[in-house]
Amino acid sequence: GGDLKKSEDYFNKSISLAPAYLATKVLMAEALMTKKQDRATFEKLLKEVLAADEKALPDVVPENTVEKKKATALLAKVEDLF
Repeated sequence: GGDLKKSEDYFNKSISLAPAYLATKVLMAEALMTKKQDRATFEKLLKEVLAADEKALPDVVPENTVEKKKATALLAKVEDLF
């Protein structure tokens, strides 16, 4: 269940506060966009993650590197998810 609009608002606020923290975009794509069946935004978010500099936030380089791998894996499953 849950309020998808409210969830999307929270994700967008989080992204605006820390755009270089890639996990938020991956989670938004995986959890919210699949539930909404919004393939275009799903792909857009994950492509932004892949294009991002994982070193932009030095404290989370390992995490951002993992998130890029997750984004690649999710994009590979796009046909199964939508």
